[in-house]
Amino acid sequence: MNLTKQIIGIDVSKDTFFSCCGTYDADNKRVFSKTKKFNNNKEGYIKLLSWSKTKTDEKKMPVIFVCEATGIYHENLLYFLSSRNVSVSVILPNKAKAFSRTRDMKSKTDKIDAVMLTELGLEKELKLWKNPDKTLKKLKELSRAIKATKDKQIIVKNQIHALEHSHEPNELIRLTLLEELAMHKKTIKKYEKVVKELIKTDEVLEQKINNILPAKGIGLSTIVTVISETDGFALIENQKQLASYAGMDVVQRESGLFKGKTRISKKGNAHIRAALYMPALSAIRSNTKFKGFYNRILQTRKIPGIGIIAVARKMLLLIYTLWTNKTSYDANYKTS
Repeated sequence: MNLTKQIIGIDVSKDTFFSCCGTYDADNKRVFSKTKKFNNNKEGYIKLLSWSKTKTDEKKMPVIFVCEATGIYHENLLYFLSSRNVSVSVILPNKAKAFSRTRDMKSKTDKIDAVMLTELGLEKELKLWKNPDKTLKKLKELSRAIKATKDKQIIVKNQIHALEHSHEPNELIRLTLLEELAMHKKTIKKYEKVVKELIKTDEVLEQKINNILPAKGIGLSTIVTVISETDGFALIENQKQLASYAGMDVVQRESGLFKGKTRISKKGNAHIRAALYMPALSAIRSNTKFKGFYNRILQTRKIPGIGIIAVARKMLLLIYTLWTNKTSYDANYKTS
């Protein structure tokens, strides 16, 4: 049999993942194996490689492992396979979803998704995944840690507020909460200092970030979150794809006489959406271009929330454009 492609599709969840092997030969014949379940840990990864060798012939054709980007649950598997010099392709969720629609499958399970990813790998040209830049990986970890600590800070602030407005508040609890709040503030400052130091170690990264910073309303933390969560837009090919990856693509539901509300999908990277919302509010006040855009949206939609999300999406696409074009933000630039 003259093989032309060998694919192993992997559908990853928090604790386990399913794999399916598919081959394609010169006669356009496709053969699929039964799906196999593994634990999402190092032991499972080792068993996956052993299983793959029984289903494929690496001497005839290289094997490509295909998985969907699923938050963080696929990352350890990617790094393990990469350390073993295995070819891996990571598919963005919107691409996987679009392909699954063509298969006319009414059911959706982890097993079915593993087969779907195998089919996708056999039919499509694949872009191989590369290890993310080490600095971007560290920045992602730090930006997520900052966000988590800020969330804890908000909880403690609310507890202090509730306690101080209660009848005869317990002073020990209040002092303990104030100590916890001070600790969170100190931790955030420590993380933010390391972020700035990391950026300075990479001249190219620093210059690209400095190109974006002049845009009023878009701060360093927002930029760092966006570029680190996308690995410097490594898998992104266009603005539409980026909006979908962030869950800021517009979806509409209509059927017959029913007309649903137009909204963003929210099926994407929540860290990016969270990092853009408050800066969007700031940009509406401080950036004349964003403010004008917001007001135009408000004239037609009348709902402030829609305008805020539209500004956040525009900020995301601006960061992408300035980053990929390696150009600095120009407040006087006029689009045709």
